[in-house]
Amino acid sequence: MNKKKWAPWIALITLILAAGSWLVWVKIRSDRTAVTFFLVSDTHYGVSPTVADANQRTIKAMNTLPGTLFPDRLGGRVQEPSGIIVLGDIVDDGGGPVGEQSWEEFAKDYGVNGEGLAKFPVYEGFGNHDGGPEHPVRRGIAERNQNRPGVIKVSPDRLHYAWNWAGIHFVHLNLFPGSAGDDIINRWGKRFDGSWRYPQHSLDFLAEDLEENEEKGGRPVVLFQHYGWDDWGNSWWSEPERIAFHGAIKDHGIIGIFWGHTHEVQQIDWNGIPTWCVGSGQRDPEPGEFLVVEISAKEMKVAERKQTGWGSAWKIFYKRGSP
Repeated sequence: MNKKKWAPWIALITLILAAGSWLVWVKIRSDRTAVTFFLVSDTHYGVSPTVADANQRTIKAMNTLPGTLFPDRLGGRVQEPSGIIVLGDIVDDGGGPVGEQSWEEFAKDYGVNGEGLAKFPVYEGFGNHDGGPEHPVRRGIAERNQNRPGVIKVSPDRLHYAWNWAGIHFVHLNLFPGSAGDDIINRWGKRFDGSWRYPQHSLDFLAEDLEENEEKGGRPVVLFQHYGWDDWGNSWWSEPERIAFHGAIKDHGIIGIFWGHTHEVQQIDWNGIPTWCVGSGQRDPEPGEFLVVEISAKEMKVAERKQTGWGSAWKIFYKRGSP
Protein backbone atom coordinates (compact mmCIF):
# COMPACT_ATOMS: atom_id res chain seq x y z
CA MET A 1 0.00 0.00 0.00
CA ASN A 2 1.35 3.40 -0.99
CA LYS A 3 0.84 5.39 2.22
CA LYS A 4 1.74 8.68 0.58
CA LYS A 5 -0.89 8.13 -2.14
CA TRP A 6 -3.63 7.35 0.36
CA ALA A 7 -2.59 9.82 3.04
CA PRO A 8 -4.94 12.67 1.89
CA TRP A 9 -7.89 10.29 1.70
CA ILE A 10 -7.12 8.82 5.10
CA ALA A 11 -6.93 12.33 6.53
CA LEU A 12 -10.27 13.26 4.91
CA ILE A 13 -11.99 10.11 6.19
CA THR A 14 -10.59 10.75 9.66
CA LEU A 15 -11.92 14.32 9.53
CA ILE A 16 -15.38 13.17 8.39
CA LEU A 17 -15.55 10.55 11.14
CA ALA A 18 -14.46 13.10 13.70
CA ALA A 19 -17.05 15.59 12.45
CA GLY A 20 -19.69 12.87 12.49
CA SER A 21 -18.88 12.02 16.09
CA TRP A 22 -19.16 15.71 17.02
CA LEU A 23 -22.54 15.98 15.30
CA VAL A 24 -23.86 12.96 17.19
CA TRP A 25 -22.59 14.45 20.42
CA VAL A 26 -24.39 17.72 19.67
CA LYS A 27 -27.62 15.85 18.92
CA ILE A 28 -27.45 14.00 22.21
CA ARG A 29 -26.59 17.14 24.15
CA SER A 30 -29.38 19.12 22.44
CA ASP A 31 -31.92 17.27 24.59
CA ARG A 32 -30.38 18.96 27.63
CA THR A 33 -30.20 22.56 26.45
CA ALA A 34 -32.67 25.35 27.09
CA VAL A 35 -36.01 25.53 25.33
CA THR A 36 -37.93 28.72 24.52
CA PHE A 37 -41.65 29.02 23.75
CA PHE A 38 -44.31 31.71 23.55
CA LEU A 39 -47.73 31.63 25.24
CA VAL A 40 -50.89 33.47 24.22
CA SER A 41 -54.58 33.13 25.07
CA ASP A 42 -58.07 34.56 24.54
CA THR A 43 -57.67 35.63 20.94
CA HIS A 44 -61.48 35.70 20.49
CA TYR A 45 -61.53 35.57 16.70
CA GLY A 46 -64.93 36.58 15.38
CA VAL A 47 -65.60 39.59 17.59
CA SER A 48 -64.71 42.14 14.90
CA PRO A 49 -62.18 42.91 12.15
CA THR A 50 -60.27 45.09 14.62
CA VAL A 51 -59.77 42.10 16.93
CA ALA A 52 -58.54 40.03 14.00
CA ASP A 53 -56.07 42.81 13.15
CA ALA A 54 -54.92 43.05 16.76
CA ASN A 55 -54.23 39.31 16.81
CA GLN A 56 -52.22 39.53 13.60
CA ARG A 57 -50.07 42.29 15.06
CA THR A 58 -49.45 40.14 18.13
CA ILE A 59 -48.29 37.31 15.86
CA LYS A 60 -45.96 39.67 13.98
CA ALA A 61 -44.51 40.77 17.32
CA MET A 62 -43.78 37.11 18.12
CA ASN A 63 -42.18 36.54 14.72
CA THR A 64 -39.73 39.40 15.18
CA LEU A 65 -38.88 38.88 18.88
CA PRO A 66 -36.08 36.24 18.65
CA GLY A 67 -32.71 37.90 19.18
CA THR A 68 -34.16 40.57 21.47
CA LEU A 69 -32.52 41.03 24.88
CA PHE A 70 -34.54 39.73 27.83
CA PRO A 71 -35.16 42.22 30.67
CA ASP A 72 -31.93 42.95 32.57
CA ARG A 73 -33.14 41.06 35.65
CA LEU A 74 -33.39 37.87 33.56
CA GLY A 75 -30.39 38.25 31.27
CA GLY A 76 -29.67 36.72 27.89
CA ARG A 77 -31.47 36.95 24.56
CA VAL A 78 -34.74 35.45 23.38
CA GLN A 79 -33.96 32.38 21.28
CA GLU A 80 -36.13 31.12 18.44
CA PRO A 81 -39.13 29.42 20.06
CA SER A 82 -39.87 25.74 19.64
CA GLY A 83 -43.54 26.69 19.42
CA ILE A 84 -46.45 28.93 20.35
CA ILE A 85 -48.95 27.57 22.89
CA VAL A 86 -52.51 28.95 22.74
CA LEU A 87 -54.60 28.53 25.90
CA GLY A 88 -58.20 28.71 24.81
CA ASP A 89 -61.00 31.07 23.86
CA ILE A 90 -59.56 30.91 20.38
CA VAL A 91 -62.85 32.19 18.97
CA ASP A 92 -65.56 34.26 20.60
CA ASP A 93 -68.58 32.09 19.82
CA GLY A 94 -67.53 28.58 18.85
CA GLY A 95 -71.06 27.25 18.91
CA GLY A 96 -72.60 30.17 17.03
CA PRO A 97 -73.23 30.93 13.37
CA VAL A 98 -69.76 32.37 12.77
CA GLY A 99 -67.91 29.67 14.71
CA GLU A 100 -66.61 27.89 11.61
CA GLN A 101 -65.44 31.10 9.96
CA SER A 102 -63.77 32.32 13.16
CA TRP A 103 -61.90 29.02 13.54
CA GLU A 104 -60.73 29.22 9.93
CA GLU A 105 -59.41 32.75 10.53
CA PHE A 106 -57.42 31.50 13.53
CA ALA A 107 -56.08 28.49 11.61
CA LYS A 108 -55.01 30.71 8.71
CA ASP A 109 -53.17 33.15 10.98
CA TYR A 110 -51.56 30.70 13.37
CA GLY A 111 -51.12 27.64 11.14
CA VAL A 112 -49.94 24.42 12.75
CA ASN A 113 -46.34 24.06 11.62
CA GLY A 114 -45.16 27.47 10.44
CA GLU A 115 -47.30 27.67 7.29
CA GLY A 116 -49.54 30.48 8.62
CA LEU A 117 -48.71 34.05 9.52
CA ALA A 118 -46.99 32.64 12.63
CA LYS A 119 -43.53 31.35 11.75
CA PHE A 120 -43.44 28.69 14.46
CA PRO A 121 -45.33 25.46 15.30
CA VAL A 122 -48.58 26.03 17.21
CA TYR A 123 -50.06 24.01 20.11
CA GLU A 124 -53.59 25.24 20.85
CA GLY A 125 -56.34 24.16 23.23
CA PHE A 126 -60.00 25.07 23.67
CA GLY A 127 -61.66 27.34 26.23
CA ASN A 128 -65.22 28.02 27.34
CA HIS A 129 -65.94 30.28 24.33
CA ASP A 130 -64.88 27.62 21.82
CA GLY A 131 -67.99 25.45 21.83
CA GLY A 132 -68.50 21.78 22.60
CA PRO A 133 -67.36 18.48 21.06
CA GLU A 134 -69.77 18.92 18.15
CA HIS A 135 -68.43 22.36 17.18
CA PRO A 136 -65.60 23.44 14.83
CA VAL A 137 -62.85 24.31 17.33
CA ARG A 138 -62.70 20.98 19.17
CA ARG A 139 -63.08 19.09 15.91
CA GLY A 140 -60.35 21.22 14.39
CA ILE A 141 -57.95 20.61 17.28
CA ALA A 142 -58.49 16.86 17.01
CA GLU A 143 -57.69 16.98 13.31
CA ARG A 144 -54.62 19.18 13.76
CA ASN A 145 -53.28 16.84 16.45
CA GLN A 146 -52.66 14.29 13.71
CA ASN A 147 -50.14 16.65 12.06
CA ARG A 148 -48.78 18.60 15.01
CA PRO A 149 -44.97 18.28 15.24
CA GLY A 150 -43.47 16.29 18.09
CA VAL A 151 -46.66 15.01 19.73
CA ILE A 152 -45.95 11.70 21.47
CA LYS A 153 -49.31 10.94 23.12
CA VAL A 154 -52.92 11.89 22.33
CA SER A 155 -56.10 11.13 24.29
CA PRO A 156 -58.63 8.67 22.82
CA ASP A 157 -60.83 11.59 21.67
CA ARG A 158 -57.71 13.18 20.11
CA LEU A 159 -58.10 16.44 22.08
CA HIS A 160 -55.53 16.32 24.91
CA TYR A 161 -51.91 15.75 23.99
CA ALA A 162 -48.31 15.66 25.21
CA TRP A 163 -44.85 16.28 23.78
CA ASN A 164 -41.22 16.74 24.88
CA TRP A 165 -38.81 19.61 24.31
CA ALA A 166 -35.21 19.68 25.58
CA GLY A 167 -35.71 17.24 28.43
CA ILE A 168 -39.01 18.80 29.58
CA HIS A 169 -42.43 17.12 29.27
CA PHE A 170 -45.43 19.25 28.22
CA VAL A 171 -49.15 18.42 28.42
CA HIS A 172 -52.04 20.43 26.96
CA LEU A 173 -55.22 19.85 28.99
CA ASN A 174 -57.48 22.28 27.11
CA LEU A 175 -60.34 23.68 29.24
CA PHE A 176 -59.11 22.38 32.62
CA PRO A 177 -57.96 19.08 34.18
CA GLY A 178 -61.20 17.28 35.02
CA SER A 179 -63.13 14.10 34.37
CA ALA A 180 -66.81 14.27 33.37
CA GLY A 181 -67.18 17.84 34.68
CA ASP A 182 -68.84 18.90 37.93
CA ASP A 183 -72.08 20.89 38.02
CA ILE A 184 -71.12 24.54 38.59
CA ILE A 185 -73.28 27.41 39.81
CA ASN A 186 -71.82 30.47 38.13
CA ARG A 187 -71.08 33.90 39.56
CA TRP A 188 -74.59 35.03 38.59
CA GLY A 189 -76.33 32.27 40.54
CA LYS A 190 -77.20 30.14 37.51
CA ARG A 191 -76.08 26.66 36.54
CA PHE A 192 -73.58 26.30 33.73
CA ASP A 193 -75.21 24.51 30.84
CA GLY A 194 -74.00 23.27 27.48
CA SER A 195 -71.44 20.86 26.09
CA TRP A 196 -68.77 23.62 26.09
CA ARG A 197 -68.28 23.04 29.85
CA TYR A 198 -67.09 19.44 29.55
CA PRO A 199 -63.33 18.87 30.14
CA GLN A 200 -63.63 15.53 28.35
CA HIS A 201 -61.63 13.48 30.86
CA SER A 202 -58.46 15.50 30.55
CA LEU A 203 -57.50 14.54 34.13
CA ASP A 204 -57.70 10.84 33.28
CA PHE A 205 -55.42 11.42 30.30
CA LEU A 206 -53.01 13.41 32.46
CA ALA A 207 -52.80 10.77 35.20
CA GLU A 208 -51.93 8.07 32.69
CA ASP A 209 -49.44 10.29 30.89
CA LEU A 210 -47.64 11.27 34.11
CA GLU A 211 -47.21 7.62 35.07
CA GLU A 212 -45.68 6.91 31.67
CA ASN A 213 -43.39 9.92 32.06
CA GLU A 214 -42.18 8.54 35.40
CA GLU A 215 -41.49 5.14 33.82
CA LYS A 216 -39.33 6.89 31.20
CA GLY A 217 -37.17 8.73 33.72
CA GLY A 218 -39.40 11.43 35.15
CA ARG A 219 -38.80 14.53 33.04
CA PRO A 220 -39.88 17.82 34.69
CA VAL A 221 -43.44 18.65 33.61
CA VAL A 222 -45.17 21.82 32.41
CA LEU A 223 -48.98 21.91 32.07
CA PHE A 224 -51.32 24.10 30.01
CA GLN A 225 -55.05 24.80 30.53
CA HIS A 226 -57.65 27.55 30.15
CA TYR A 227 -59.08 28.09 33.65
CA GLY A 228 -56.82 29.29 36.45
CA TRP A 229 -56.60 30.22 40.11
CA ASP A 230 -57.65 33.83 40.52
CA ASP A 231 -61.17 34.66 41.74
CA TRP A 232 -62.51 34.72 38.19
CA GLY A 233 -60.87 31.46 37.14
CA ASN A 234 -61.85 29.60 40.31
CA SER A 235 -65.50 30.37 39.57
CA TRP A 236 -65.48 28.19 36.44
CA TRP A 237 -64.30 24.85 37.88
CA SER A 238 -65.00 23.33 41.26
CA GLU A 239 -62.87 23.00 44.37
CA PRO A 240 -63.27 19.18 44.32
CA GLU A 241 -61.90 19.25 40.77
CA ARG A 242 -58.90 21.28 41.92
CA ILE A 243 -58.33 18.88 44.81
CA ALA A 244 -58.45 15.89 42.47
CA PHE A 245 -56.06 17.65 40.10
CA HIS A 246 -53.54 18.30 42.85
CA GLY A 247 -53.78 14.72 44.02
CA ALA A 248 -52.92 13.52 40.52
CA ILE A 249 -49.87 15.77 40.05
CA LYS A 250 -48.33 16.33 43.49
CA ASP A 251 -45.67 13.63 43.14
CA HIS A 252 -44.81 14.17 39.48
CA GLY A 253 -42.34 17.05 39.27
CA ILE A 254 -44.61 19.81 37.97
CA ILE A 255 -42.44 22.91 37.55
CA GLY A 256 -45.09 25.26 36.16
CA ILE A 257 -48.70 25.63 34.99
CA PHE A 258 -49.88 28.22 32.47
CA TRP A 259 -53.49 29.34 31.93
CA GLY A 260 -55.68 31.97 30.28
CA HIS A 261 -59.33 33.04 30.68
CA THR A 262 -58.76 36.20 32.77
CA HIS A 263 -57.16 38.48 30.11
CA GLU A 264 -54.55 39.70 32.60
CA VAL A 265 -50.96 38.59 33.14
CA GLN A 266 -50.46 37.43 36.72
CA GLN A 267 -48.50 34.92 38.77
CA ILE A 268 -50.10 32.79 41.50
CA ASP A 269 -48.48 30.00 43.51
CA TRP A 270 -50.82 27.05 44.04
CA ASN A 271 -49.82 24.33 46.52
CA GLY A 272 -46.19 25.28 45.98
CA ILE A 273 -46.42 25.18 42.17
CA PRO A 274 -45.87 28.44 40.25
CA THR A 275 -48.71 29.25 37.85
CA TRP A 276 -49.17 32.11 35.39
CA CYS A 277 -52.09 33.65 33.55
CA VAL A 278 -50.71 34.56 30.12
CA GLY A 279 -53.04 37.48 29.40
CA SER A 280 -54.84 38.05 26.08
CA GLY A 281 -53.57 38.15 22.51
CA GLN A 282 -55.83 41.13 21.77
CA ARG A 283 -56.99 44.17 23.67
CA ASP A 284 -59.86 45.24 21.42
CA PRO A 285 -58.87 47.04 19.27
CA GLU A 286 -55.18 46.96 20.29
CA PRO A 287 -52.71 44.05 20.22
CA GLY A 288 -52.46 42.26 23.54
CA GLU A 289 -49.62 40.64 25.41
CA PHE A 290 -47.98 37.23 25.41
CA LEU A 291 -45.51 35.41 27.64
CA VAL A 292 -41.99 34.37 26.68
CA VAL A 293 -40.65 31.35 28.57
CA GLU A 294 -37.16 29.86 28.60
CA ILE A 295 -36.47 26.68 30.57
CA SER A 296 -32.93 25.42 31.11
CA ALA A 297 -31.54 22.65 33.29
CA LYS A 298 -32.31 24.33 36.62
CA GLU A 299 -34.26 27.53 36.00
CA MET A 300 -37.25 28.95 34.19
CA LYS A 301 -37.48 32.52 32.88
CA VAL A 302 -40.97 33.95 32.35
CA ALA A 303 -41.45 37.40 30.86
CA GLU A 304 -44.49 39.40 29.79
CA ARG A 305 -44.10 40.94 26.34
CA LYS A 306 -46.23 43.92 25.30
CA GLN A 307 -46.22 45.93 22.10
CA THR A 308 -44.39 48.66 24.00
CA GLY A 309 -41.74 46.36 25.45
CA TRP A 310 -41.26 44.11 28.45
CA GLY A 311 -43.64 43.96 31.40
CA SER A 312 -43.45 41.74 34.48
CA ALA A 313 -40.71 39.10 34.68
CA TRP A 314 -39.91 36.13 36.91
CA LYS A 315 -37.04 33.68 37.36
CA ILE A 316 -37.92 30.34 38.96
CA PHE A 317 -35.33 27.79 40.10
CA TYR A 318 -36.31 24.14 40.25
CA LYS A 319 -34.84 20.74 40.94
CA ARG A 320 -35.29 17.90 38.47
CA GLY A 321 -38.09 15.65 39.65
CA SER A 322 -39.68 18.11 42.10
CA PRO A 323 -41.70 21.32 41.91
